[in-house]
Amino acid sequence: MDYTFDPRFLNIAKIHQQHELRITAEQEKRLYSLIRFIWPEQDQQRIIAAMNALLLAAQKRLPARRNHEPTGWSEKQEVLICYGDHIRSNDPKISPLQALNIFCRDQFHEDVFSALTVHLLPIYTSPYKDGGFDITDPFAVNPDMGTWDDVRNLTQHFNVAVDFVANHLSVSSEWFKHYMQDDPLFQDFFIGVDDEEIVRDLEHNALPKIYRPRPHNPFIPVKKPDGSTRWVYMTFSDHQADVNYRNPFVFLKMTETLLFYLLHGVKMIRLDAIPYLWKEWGTPCVHHPKTHGIVELTRLTCDVVNPSVKLLAESMEPLADSQRYLSSGETQKAHLAYNFVPCGLIPHTLLTEDASIFQQKLHHFLPPGEEVNWAVVCGVTHDGSSINPCRTPQSIEGEAILDEDQINSVAAYYTDHGCQELAARCELPGDHPHAVPKNFEQTFIAKHGQKPRFVNYKTITDEQGQPQQIVYEAITTYASLFDQQPEKILAALGMALALPGIPFVYLTLPFAKLNDFAYYLETGNPRELNRGRVELEELLQDLRDETTLTFQVFTTYKEFLKVRASCSAFHPNGTLIPVRSESKSLISFLRLSPDNTQRILITQNVSSAPQTIDLSLPERCAGLTTAHDLMLEESLQLQNRVLSLEFQPFAIRWFDLKA
Repeated sequence: MDYTFDPRFLNIAKIHQQHELRITAEQEKRLYSLIRFIWPEQDQQRIIAAMNALLLAAQKRLPARRNHEPTGWSEKQEVLICYGDHIRSNDPKISPLQALNIFCRDQFHEDVFSALTVHLLPIYTSPYKDGGFDITDPFAVNPDMGTWDDVRNLTQHFNVAVDFVANHLSVSSEWFKHYMQDDPLFQDFFIGVDDEEIVRDLEHNALPKIYRPRPHNPFIPVKKPDGSTRWVYMTFSDHQADVNYRNPFVFLKMTETLLFYLLHGVKMIRLDAIPYLWKEWGTPCVHHPKTHGIVELTRLTCDVVNPSVKLLAESMEPLADSQRYLSSGETQKAHLAYNFVPCGLIPHTLLTEDASIFQQKLHHFLPPGEEVNWAVVCGVTHDGSSINPCRTPQSIEGEAILDEDQINSVAAYYTDHGCQELAARCELPGDHPHAVPKNFEQTFIAKHGQKPRFVNYKTITDEQGQPQQIVYEAITTYASLFDQQPEKILAALGMALALPGIPFVYLTLPFAKLNDFAYYLETGNPRELNRGRVELEELLQDLRDETTLTFQVFTTYKEFLKVRASCSAFHPNGTLIPVRSESKSLISFLRLSPDNTQRILITQNVSSAPQTIDLSLPERCAGLTTAHDLMLEESLQLQNRVLSLEFQPFAIRWFDLKA
C-alpha cells in the first residue's frame, strides 16, 4: 500500500535527519499483532509499511524544544474546555485563538497554574451544524478562529489538548465528495449501501440491535452525482458520515491527521465518540473489540512518536463502559477517560437539596488505576449536562447512579425552567441585555419545524423490540438553571472539584452567562444554549467590576482552582474516604495525599438553609487537633475527632487537618 501524504503534513519542516524508524522490538511486535487482529483479511505487510512511513515522517518532524518523556500525574493538572472562538476581541487584528491566549495568560498565571491544559474543542473548518464536530478539513484551522501559528503560540504558555474526531466527517468534506463520486482512492472510505432492498433488510434486522446515541434512523439517503441514491451510515446526524475502519486506508488517513496535531505541539488528544468506530451488523455497533484494538493502535502510534502525549477517551457512557478504554495491565489504551457522573448528580443533588445519593456513590470516583485517571467533568461541557452516564453500564455489569425516574425528574426541571426563562426574557424590553424577541418561539418553529427544547434524547429498543426515546443530556448554563444566584452557581461548579482525577472545567461556565437563545435559534441545536461566545474586552472589564455576577463567580472559583493546585491531597491518585453525617444536606469526605502527609476534609451544604453540624471524623484522624479553612483562612479546633461546623446556604468548605 503506497501511502500518499497530505502536502500540509510534508510542509512541516524536518528537524531530525534520521533514516530509520525508532521503535522498540516490543512496540514493533505489538504493531504487527494489532494489525493482524483488526484487518486479518487485508494485506498486512502493506499496512505495516504505510504505518512505518507515517511514523518515520512524524519522528523526523517532531519539535525538539519540549520534553517528550512520559509524564506522571499531579494535583496541579487542571483542564479548561473551550472552543477556539469562545473569546473574541473587538479588535479585528486579534484572532479568537489569540484572544483566548490573552485571556488565559491574564487570568491563569504560569507560576500558579503551571500544569494547566487548555482543551480546544474542534478548531477545524466546518459548516458548524454541530459545534464544529462536523469537520470538512481536519488539517485546516477554521480561519474565523485563527491559524496553526496561534495554536503553537498557545503551547508556549500552556499545555494544549485538541480534538481528534475519529468517527465521522462532514458530508461537505472533500473526502466525502470523493467517496460519493466513486473515486477509487476513497472507495469504502465511508459506510454506504446502494441497494434499497439491502437497506430495508438492515433496518428490519440490524437496526433494532444497534445502540443509537441519537434518535434518528442512521441509514441516511444521499444523492450521488449521477442522481442515484446511496444510503450512508451516520451515527450522530444527517450531515456527519461515519468513516469505515474496515478499510485500513481510513485508519492511516485519520492517523495522519492525529500525527499532524502532535507535530504542532499538543500534549493531549481527545478521542471523540470513540465507542462507535467499528460497525458490524448484528451487533450493537458500540464498544466492539476491534474498536478497542484501534484505541490500542492509536496509543501505540503516539507512544512511538511522542510518549509524553496523553490520550483522553470520550465515551459519554456509564463509568464501567468508559473504564474499558483505559490502559489495564499490559494493554495500553487511553490515559484518561471521562467521568460524566457529576453532570447528572450535581443538578439532582441541588434540585432535591439532598446529598444522600452523592454520598452513597462516592466510591465511583475512586482512582481507576495508578497510570490512568478520570477526567472528572465538573458539571457541564459543551454538550450540556450528560445524564446518560448515570445509567447502568451496557457492556459490563455495574450499578446505576440515578434511576430513570430521577433522570426524568432532572430533565423535566430543565424543560420547565428553560421554558419559564424563555417566556420571561421574551417579556423584557427590547433594549434589555437579556431580552429575547417576543416572537422567538414562532420564529423557531418556522425555521426548525419544532418547539425549542432543553433536553436531547437517544433511542433504545425496549423489551417488545420497539424503539423508545430516553433522556441523553439536558442543556442549560448554570447561571440560567440557578437564576443567577452566585452561591448556588458556585455550589454546582465546586461540587466535583475536590474529587479524585483531573478536573475538566468548561471555561465559560464560571463566567455565569445566561442561555444563548440567539445562537440556539441560528442552528436549532439546543447544545448551542450553552455555547455562547463572549467578548474579550467586556469580559476583562467585568472581571474588574466587583458588582458583576461574572466577577463574583469567576474570581471565587479561580481561588478554588488555586487551592486545589497547591495541595498534595488533591493528587489525582490520592485516597478518598467518605465521612458519615447525620444530615442529608451535607456532602463530606476526606482527601489524602498519596504519601499520607496531608489530609483535607471536603464539606458542602447542598441546601438553601443554613446548617450547624457536629461532624465525627474517622479513626485515622485521631491525634488531629486543628482544621484550617483553606478559603476563609480561619482555624477551628477538633474535640475528640468531632468538628463543629456552620454553613451558609450552599456553602463549600475545605479544611486542612493538622495535629
